[in-house]
Amino acid sequence: QTLAFKYRQDNVRVNLVAAGVIHTGALDVMAKKKEQSVESYAKLRASAQPLGRNGAPEDVANAVMYLASPASGFTTGEILRVDGGLHLSNWWNRQVMTKEYVGGTV
Repeated sequence: QTLAFKYRQDNVRVNLVAAGVIHTGALDVMAKKKEQSVESYAKLRASAQPLGRNGAPEDVANAVMYLASPASGFTTGEILRVDGGLHLSNWWNRQVMTKEYVGGTV
C-alpha cells in the first residue's frame, strides 16, 4: 500500500497476489518428504480448504491476468487472495493441519 501511494502520480499501480495451496511441483516434493503418494497428500491438503480443492497454477495466472488488464485499471494497493478461502478462518482446519505438521491432534 505504501508503494501504491508513493507511485500513484506516476500512473503505477501496485497490487499483490497472495496464493494459497497451489498444486505445483512443490506439493509433490512435500508428499515425497512425508512418504505419501502425491494423490493422498494432495487430497489431505484439499480437505483443509474451504472450497475442498487445492488451487491450480491457472487460478493464480488468472488473477495476475486480471491485475495486468485494463479491467483492474482503478485497482491499486490491494491484496488479491487466491487461496480458496483459506484466509477466512483457521479453526476449521486446525485438526487436519496439526496432525500433518505436529503429528497429533488438537
